[in-house]
Amino acid sequence: MRGRISVQVFRLDSNGTVDPNLYTWTSADMATARDQVYGAFNFWANQAAARGITLSFRINIVDIFSRYTRQYVPTSTKYEPITRSSTQAYL
Repeated sequence: MRGRISVQVFRLDSNGTVDPNLYTWTSADMATARDQVYGAFNFWANQAAARGITLSFRINIVDIFSRYTRQYVPTSTKYEPITRSSTQAYL
């Protein structure tokens, strides 16, 4: 990779329609996830720079702004993503 790469990050949260809603994002969870995403892409940008390659990432976290709670909330899904295996990522 080289150049500027745009990344869309979707945080998913179950609404309990198909799978039971076992886990819910807290503000601290959302901040931790954001920091981990930025840290991972900074790692790759630094690895590229060490090899003389220009690489940067534009990260867009796609959460919904709730007018009821006046804060950002994860994207709703009918599945509980954390209980699914990687082979079920399409769900």
